Amino acid sequence: MAPSMLPVVADPLSDVEHTETWPEPVRARLQRSREEFLAAARPPVLDLSTPDARALVAEVAAGRSSPSVEYRSIVSVASLPLFPDVVTVVRAMKSLLVLRGDLFFDEPIGRPGTLSLVLGTIASGAPAVRGLHLNRDIVGALRAGGLEVISVKRSTLPTRCVPLRRFAPVSYTHLRAHET
Repeated sequence: MAPSMLPVVADPLSDVEHTETWPEPVRARLQRSREEFLAAARPPVLDLSTPDARALVAEVAAGRSSPSVEYRSIVSVASLPLFPDVVTVVRAMKSLLVLRGDLFFDEPIGRPGTLSLVLGTIASGAPAVRGLHLNRDIVGALRAGGLEVISVKRSTLPTRCVPLRRFAPVSYTHLRAHET
């Protein structure tokens, strides 16, 4: 399927915060991550917590526009579940980064294995996560999208909502675009 024809279940361009119904400990941890990332980021920064930033990435991913600005840092906190094709979105983010630019992310990740897939599928109908694209190998998608993973520290959050338990780390995840 061509990138411009990607189906959208959750709306990455919505100004309604998709994490609004998530458990408070998860939202608080993500807010701390975002604040830490923004403090560490080098300007200019593209923060995917805003609809305009997600719209820019969606346009570049779909091939409808070319990057007119390059960012030294991109911050993505729980934004990737809004996009159906994470590898295409990662490639779009890479094209928006300057050479040796940084991508800071804290995203829900899937566990390998059949049991995780079954539990994630069942839990995906929960109102807090309905319509989101969860239970994916985000670190693998980052590598497939052409980014070098510098460090990863997975974390588990205390919540009954299975798809929101495992996140790729807070401040220890730091990516750099490959030099080409």
